[in-house]
Amino acid sequence: MNGDKINVSIIVPVYNVEQYIERCLKSLVEQTCSCNYEIVIVNDGTKDNSMEIVRRFADEYKFIKIIEQENGGLSSARNTGIANAIGEYIAFVDSDDFVSPDYIKLLYESAVKNDSDVVYSNYCNIMDESGKKIGNFPKHKKGVFDAEKILKQTLQDITVRSYVWNKLYRRRVFTDNALEFPIGINFEDFVVMPQVFYHSERVSFIPESLYNYVHREGSITGSLCKKDIKNYLIAFSMLRGFMEEKGIYDKYKFTYWVLSKKIDITIYGMLIRCWSKDPKNTYVVKNYLKSRNFLKLYTSKDYSRASSSHNQIEFI
Repeated sequence: MNGDKINVSIIVPVYNVEQYIERCLKSLVEQTCSCNYEIVIVNDGTKDNSMEIVRRFADEYKFIKIIEQENGGLSSARNTGIANAIGEYIAFVDSDDFVSPDYIKLLYESAVKNDSDVVYSNYCNIMDESGKKIGNFPKHKKGVFDAEKILKQTLQDITVRSYVWNKLYRRRVFTDNALEFPIGINFEDFVVMPQVFYHSERVSFIPESLYNYVHREGSITGSLCKKDIKNYLIAFSMLRGFMEEKGIYDKYKFTYWVLSKKIDITIYGMLIRCWSKDPKNTYVVKNYLKSRNFLKLYTSKDYSRASSSHNQIEFI
């Protein structure tokens, strides 16, 4: 890598991932791209030996920089990474995942060729215990699209998923619009991605599966509980708040209603998982009805009443 200008900053939050971080970093330092990139490691107060591995890589690869902070969670670490990144484009890689050798090359080439604010790729799901690899479905077709169209598809959360990690972003989309990941809740991608597309103009899709998302026990999505279900609903309510603020709710209200039905089904499955781990909890039905009523309230016309209730939902 030559020259002073950084084309791409890869933001990697690190917290208690000593089993995975070496694979992640190895995939990032062995990229085939000719552009200049940096790896921004945010130590989110990790308590294991993850940072010993990171520092070993940083000693060898000078384009790795380390930012230290007290534990604040994934959203806080990503926000810190954005604040310290200097690349024209940024990407987010979770420290237990890994990427293909052409990850930066193909994303960046598409961004430059198409003058895209966001580039989206397909991805693979990796089952941690078995190592089985499963492609994402449905796959989006290759092309360059108006961001308004992609915003609608993101709200549906089917063809264009609201994952933050399989995309490359023009950094100023975040910095010029003061976009931040919400602190203190999971499903933060669900809130941020519609905002990103709202503030973008062009989005390009490439068919290659460049990101490997690892499903493991102990991760946020691998240890769902009632608190996570509440966070899911809060994220849904925050999305309504954003749409109201920007005056686009009426335009997308049917899409938002369809999204509520998808969440309804997802939460039912979450509650069943909670019950399977704790069969003595006989309140699954009552909790499901609470979540369903919440979703109905937030898809109703009475937003003022809804907006005062999002922190009041409590599961039994």
